[in-house]
Amino acid sequence: MLPHDVPSETRALPAGDRRSAVYFSGDGLRQLRLGYLIQERFPGLLKAWWISAPKSSQRLRPKLEKAWRMVSSGPPSTGTMELLREGDLRNLVGIARRRIRRGDLRRLGRIVKLATRRDPYARVEEEMFGAEVKAFEARAALHPERVDRFDSEEHLARMSAIDPYLIVTFGGPLLRGRVLEKARGLAINQHAGWSPSLKGSYTTETAIYHRELGWIGNTVHVMDTQADSGAILRRSTCTLHPDDDLAHCVLAVCAVGSKLMLESIDTILHADRVDVFPQPRGGQTLLNVDFTLAKRDAVARDLRGGWLADALAATRDY
Repeated sequence: MLPHDVPSETRALPAGDRRSAVYFSGDGLRQLRLGYLIQERFPGLLKAWWISAPKSSQRLRPKLEKAWRMVSSGPPSTGTMELLREGDLRNLVGIARRRIRRGDLRRLGRIVKLATRRDPYARVEEEMFGAEVKAFEARAALHPERVDRFDSEEHLARMSAIDPYLIVTFGGPLLRGRVLEKARGLAINQHAGWSPSLKGSYTTETAIYHRELGWIGNTVHVMDTQADSGAILRRSTCTLHPDDDLAHCVLAVCAVGSKLMLESIDTILHADRVDVFPQPRGGQTLLNVDFTLAKRDAVARDLRGGWLADALAATRDY
């Protein structure tokens, strides 16, 4: 769980009361699970938990309205907006043909599909974490609150009032320096990827695309204002099974990452010093657009064709 290929250094932890943390997260079950696990493991530590808003329906509306204006002669009606939200392409195309402006219906279809598609991992995520999160939620003292902007003056004032020793993050947008500096101790992030080789988005998927079994893992690191580039605290591969599909691989990485995060928090709360592993330059920093549909299809073909089973067998037979 400690990197063996990156030089380490020891850092003294700032003095002061450490029983205060805030959590910034995404809204998937994997991120909710970590928020509740922190409360289970360290009662009273978490003082606030924020999810990046606006709500998904609010984020979706302007995208769908823009898509509709590209092909129609006017703004969408209430009925049209309902069809847009539901992704009802057949009826939308019929309306668009009657109110045609540019006739770019295929583009409308792509945007509506993208905007209304369900998280491809949602079903497996529910199977793996749904019951556990529901049980945690029923007995938790703190639940997430949606916030429009993490770096607004109002939100920064709330953070100052809490005066957290720890900032913990998993998912959601990158935090700016003016947010990170509110941590009296450390700001730490759970990254579902193998830093420094793969940073940013879709890192597990990219590891599989490149057939790099050793890059399928999770990194917990100290945060800075760049994506997943701060000094490493913990890093580990995860247990995979020969018949795992892409969703199971991604979520297994997230599960082991939450264990690493709890271990890291425990060390920070009880030690005067902590070993960190500054990341060397290099590796790739990936954006959402880098993992294309063609790459997703290639990964799916590899997994269906037995690449993961062969790679695991080769590793275990070595």
